[in-house]
Amino acid sequence: MRFRRKVGVETAIPTSSLSDIVFLLLIFFMVSTVFVRYRGLPVELPSAKKIERIETKRHITYIWVTAEGRICIDDMIV
Repeated sequence: MRFRRKVGVETAIPTSSLSDIVFLLLIFFMVSTVFVRYRGLPVELPSAKKIERIETKRHITYIWVTAEGRICIDDMIV
């Protein structure tokens, strides 16, 4: 009695679903991670004893160059 040899069938690992498994593991680890909240350093804010309004003065200078090439600074031709 002769036994038949089975023809060797190569079993391949399916890689099409490998990316799905990797992304599911990534999502699982992202969701299950414990985040530590950093509280920062204690800061003492300064307090004001007297409130004064400070007026800001703006020093604005307008400079124009005309089409002829003349330069004007604050409405004065230079």
